[in-house]
Amino acid sequence: SSNKGDLTGQDVPRSYPELEKKLKDLVWINAVIKDMDVCSEGNEVVEATLSAFGPSAGFYSELGKLSVKFKDENDPKNPPTDCIVKFLPQGFEKRLILDLVNLPRTEVLSYFYILRNHQKHNKPPLPISTPKMLYVDYCNKTNNALMVM
Repeated sequence: SSNKGDLTGQDVPRSYPELEKKLKDLVWINAVIKDMDVCSEGNEVVEATLSAFGPSAGFYSELGKLSVKFKDENDPKNPPTDCIVKFLPQGFEKRLILDLVNLPRTEVLSYFYILRNHQKHNKPPLPISTPKMLYVDYCNKTNNALMVM
C-alpha cells in the first residue's frame, strides 16, 4: 500500500530495515532534504549511516541513529548531521493508544509547522530549545510517521 508522506510526498519508511534500504543509494534522503529545505541549494548528502540507538524499548517509539555527511560541510543553513530517528512502534497495543489520540500526526505537524516554518507563518520561535529536524513526515492514509532530528 502507498505510504507517501502528506508533507513531502516521499515514502515514509515504517521501520529501521525500511529506512536502511532507502539509504543505500541516497536518492530518498536527498529528495527529502530538498523537500524539507534543510540545506542550501546544490548541497546534498554524500554518505548516510544508520545504526542502533540504545535498547530502543520506548513505549511510544522505536529509535535509531542516523549520521549524514554533506557535500558542503560548511553549509550556512547548518543542517543536522547526527540525528535520532524516531519510528512509530509496530505492535497493535502500542499503536492503538497512539492512534486513538492521533499523536503521530499531531507531533509531526508540530515539528513541521511550529518548529520549522514559524518564520513562514509569521509566528515567533518557541522560547525553549527544540530539535532541529532533518526530516519529518506523516502519511494520513496509513497513520505512519517518521521523525529525524
